[in-house]
Amino acid sequence: MPCCNKQKSNAADGFNFARAVYALRTGKGLTSNEDAQQRWSECLECDQFDKGMCNQCGCHMSMKVRVAWAKCPVGKWRPVSEKPTR
Repeated sequence: MPCCNKQKSNAADGFNFARAVYALRTGKGLTSNEDAQQRWSECLECDQFDKGMCNQCGCHMSMKVRVAWAKCPVGKWRPVSEKPTR
């Protein structure tokens, strides 16, 4: 989940991916089920959404909608918490 520019990949993208995986595995930094469902609904209606992925950022949205600090690259939804620091 390089968050969030599929045309640009660097160490920061890898670190963001690692933080997202940590959030998903530990449950720390996740959205509520209601927030995740609202985000998912927005994705389903978006013209950038295709086969579970965002064409704008390249992320798998079924995972990204669960991460509290993630944001939509086209502004459909915002983070619900701050991104954890290193």
